[in-house]
Amino acid sequence: LHEHMQQAAGVGPSPATVHLEVAAEVRRGRLEGALALLAAVASGGLVAPSTGSFDLIVHAAAARRNRLLAWHAYRALRRAKLTPSAHTLNALMKAETRARRPQAALRLFARADAVPARGWVGSPPDGWSLVGAMAAAAAADEPESVSLFFERLLRSSSDEAVDGGNGGDVGGGGGGGGPSQSVA
Repeated sequence: LHEHMQQAAGVGPSPATVHLEVAAEVRRGRLEGALALLAAVASGGLVAPSTGSFDLIVHAAAARRNRLLAWHAYRALRRAKLTPSAHTLNALMKAETRARRPQAALRLFARADAVPARGWVGSPPDGWSLVGAMAAAAAADEPESVSLFFERLLRSSSDEAVDGGNGGDVGGGGGGGGPSQSVA
């Protein structure tokens, strides 16, 4: 009866409601369940999931030092024919760094940062990607690289102030927001 009433009223799942359910599953610690939900939604064609919904899982997996699940969620995002965002990149770098694989994080950053990108199909790195690269370089005991990334971050901040906040020399894509995103 409930389903029939929803259909009659034109109410049903949307990318926003799917995202809310994924977020609830992630908060409960049910990352695999959230990923299964997204896979079912994507394959069922009922509603298109968002990159941000997959990013929730990638970030949560990284926070739990579960790089395999982070990459599994990334592959599911790609199977859903979605474009990874700078948030996706940052979470994957975080997953590698937290799994004591900082060199892998630095290689991922280098691939995404290359012009044209080599092996990265998503949005270009953002300022938080540089912070993630700094964290990976620090974990890899590469102080010179930390300093180089920091100098680049300073340049991108001053470029952003001059160009009105459109990204400076660090890609602009999809990273959004500000310091609420933890990188390491």
